[in-house]
Amino acid sequence: MYPTLGMGPENYGWYQCNFQVAAKDIYNAGEKEVLVKLWIALKNHQEEMTNESFIKMLQKEVHPAVADFYLNWNHRF
Repeated sequence: MYPTLGMGPENYGWYQCNFQVAAKDIYNAGEKEVLVKLWIALKNHQEEMTNESFIKMLQKEVHPAVADFYLNWNHRF
């Protein structure tokens, strides 16, 4: 779909790389349990949430590193 949006492979590569770096940081902060907690939290919270409630849920039920990723995505790189 990238060509239809006017974006090239460089843009895809940038996002993919940033997601991989974020995944490494989150894994290092919360170890493998963070993935299980994230899966369970997202499964249990199918309702529409405000940004504030979503962030609080991530902090409380998953790990603060996941909430930080969400909060700071635009400022990561």
